[in-house]
Amino acid sequence: MDGRSEETERAGAAGDPAAQREQRLQRLINRLPSRLRSTAMWLRQPSRRWLRTCVGVLLIAGSLLRRPARVRGLDVAFRRGTTG
Repeated sequence: MDGRSEETERAGAAGDPAAQREQRLQRLINRLPSRLRSTAMWLRQPSRRWLRTCVGVLLIAGSLLRRPARVRGLDVAFRRGTTG
Protein backbone atom coordinates (compact mmCIF):
# COMPACT_ATOMS: atom_id res chain seq x y z
CA MET A 1 0.00 0.00 0.00
CA ASP A 2 1.41 3.41 -0.87
CA GLY A 3 1.31 6.48 1.38
CA ARG A 4 -1.51 8.17 -0.49
CA SER A 5 -3.93 5.27 -0.11
CA GLU A 6 -3.26 5.17 3.64
CA GLU A 7 -3.94 8.89 3.92
CA THR A 8 -7.15 8.49 1.93
CA GLU A 9 -8.19 5.60 4.16
CA ARG A 10 -7.51 7.65 7.29
CA ALA A 11 -9.36 10.68 5.95
CA GLY A 12 -12.39 8.54 5.09
CA ALA A 13 -12.46 7.00 8.55
CA ALA A 14 -11.81 10.26 10.41
CA GLY A 15 -15.44 10.82 11.34
CA ASP A 16 -16.54 7.20 11.69
CA PRO A 17 -15.63 5.58 15.03
CA ALA A 18 -16.56 2.11 13.77
CA ALA A 19 -14.20 2.45 10.81
CA GLN A 20 -11.43 3.71 13.10
CA ARG A 21 -11.93 0.77 15.46
CA GLU A 22 -11.88 -1.65 12.53
CA GLN A 23 -8.66 -0.09 11.22
CA ARG A 24 -6.93 -0.35 14.60
CA LEU A 25 -8.05 -3.93 15.03
CA GLN A 26 -6.85 -4.85 11.54
CA ARG A 27 -3.43 -3.32 12.23
CA LEU A 28 -3.21 -5.29 15.49
CA ILE A 29 -4.17 -8.54 13.77
CA ASN A 30 -1.60 -7.92 11.05
CA ARG A 31 1.13 -7.85 13.72
CA LEU A 32 0.30 -11.39 14.88
CA PRO A 33 2.25 -14.45 13.71
CA SER A 34 0.72 -15.97 10.57
CA ARG A 35 -1.02 -18.88 12.30
CA LEU A 36 -2.66 -16.66 14.92
CA ARG A 37 -3.47 -14.08 12.26
CA SER A 38 -5.36 -16.60 10.14
CA THR A 39 -7.21 -17.89 13.22
CA ALA A 40 -8.18 -14.37 14.26
CA MET A 41 -9.41 -13.52 10.78
CA TRP A 42 -11.40 -16.77 10.66
CA LEU A 43 -13.01 -16.02 14.04
CA ARG A 44 -13.90 -12.48 12.98
CA GLN A 45 -16.26 -13.68 10.27
CA PRO A 46 -19.84 -12.74 11.20
CA SER A 47 -21.02 -16.34 11.00
CA ARG A 48 -18.60 -17.28 13.82
CA ARG A 49 -20.26 -15.05 16.44
CA TRP A 50 -21.31 -17.88 18.77
CA LEU A 51 -17.91 -19.50 18.51
CA ARG A 52 -16.23 -16.19 19.47
CA THR A 53 -18.53 -15.98 22.48
CA CYS A 54 -17.62 -19.51 23.59
CA VAL A 55 -13.90 -18.86 23.09
CA GLY A 56 -14.15 -15.68 25.16
CA VAL A 57 -15.94 -17.44 28.01
CA LEU A 58 -13.39 -20.26 27.99
CA LEU A 59 -10.48 -17.80 28.05
CA ILE A 60 -11.99 -15.94 31.00
CA ALA A 61 -12.71 -19.19 32.87
CA GLY A 62 -9.19 -20.41 32.20
CA SER A 63 -7.68 -17.23 33.56
CA LEU A 64 -9.79 -17.54 36.73
CA LEU A 65 -8.80 -21.17 37.23
CA ARG A 66 -5.15 -20.38 36.70
CA ARG A 67 -5.03 -18.05 39.69
CA PRO A 68 -7.76 -19.17 42.10
CA ALA A 69 -6.06 -17.70 45.19
CA ARG A 70 -5.93 -14.24 43.66
CA VAL A 71 -9.57 -14.45 42.56
CA ARG A 72 -10.79 -15.35 46.01
CA GLY A 73 -8.64 -12.76 47.75
CA LEU A 74 -6.65 -15.43 49.53
CA ASP A 75 -3.35 -14.05 48.33
CA VAL A 76 -3.78 -11.11 50.72
CA ALA A 77 -4.34 -13.48 53.65
CA PHE A 78 -1.27 -15.51 52.75
CA ARG A 79 0.89 -12.40 52.48
CA ARG A 80 -0.17 -11.22 55.95
CA GLY A 81 0.79 -14.52 57.52
CA THR A 82 -2.68 -15.32 58.85
CA THR A 83 -2.50 -18.89 57.61
CA GLY A 84 -1.35 -20.42 60.83
